[in-house]
Amino acid sequence: MKRWTCYVCGKDVVEGQLFTFTNKGAVHLSCLHRSMAPKLYKNGTDAALFELMAFANEGIVKVKNVEDIIEDEEVKKLVLEFRKSLEGFAARLTNKLVERVGA
Repeated sequence: MKRWTCYVCGKDVVEGQLFTFTNKGAVHLSCLHRSMAPKLYKNGTDAALFELMAFANEGIVKVKNVEDIIEDEEVKKLVLEFRKSLEGFAARLTNKLVERVGA
């Protein structure tokens, strides 16, 4: 299992938790939310971006759980493709949010 350190709280970040990466490193979504909260809710767009990013990251965790039970190789490839697309989408949303609000 991969591990990183959250740059906000200093605790472990492990696969299966809700987290993302910014230019500062790994961060729990809850820690990122806390650090952004004072600026995040000044407008609806930034709050919506955070919600979309959270949905994408929740999807990544759920898809990883499904990957573990799939035995059919063709289906595994489809699921992996879906997860990779979610990871790319989550990264783009995170980058846009950090650009707009800071981290």
